[in-house]
Amino acid sequence: MDGQKKKYNPNDYWQLNNQNPRLASSLRPDTILKRDGATYILDAKMYQYGVTKDVRDLPETQSIQKQITYGDHVFNTLDKSDNPKVRNVFVLPYNKKLEDFFERS
Repeated sequence: MDGQKKKYNPNDYWQLNNQNPRLASSLRPDTILKRDGATYILDAKMYQYGVTKDVRDLPETQSIQKQITYGDHVFNTLDKSDNPKVRNVFVLPYNKKLEDFFERS
C-alpha cells in the first residue's frame, strides 16, 4: 500500500559534475481522494479566511505552487486511465449564516 501512495509524491534530483543523479527531496500531498473518475488532492490545513475575511488568511503562494506541482505530477506522470481528472482542493471553512464557527470563552 505504501508504494501506491508514494507514486503521488513528486520529487527532484540533483546531478552535479556528471555524477549519478541524487534525490533532492520529495513532496507529499496531505490527502488524496479518488472518486467518480477523478483524483482530488486536498490541502489539509484549515485556512481561516471564511471566518476572518482577512486576505492574509488565504493560502500563500508556496501552498498554491505545491498544489499545482502535485496536480501536474498526477496528471502528467501517472497513468491517464487511472487519473482522467485531477482536482486541487484548499479547505476554506465558511458558514453561510455568518454564525461563529468556534465557541468564545
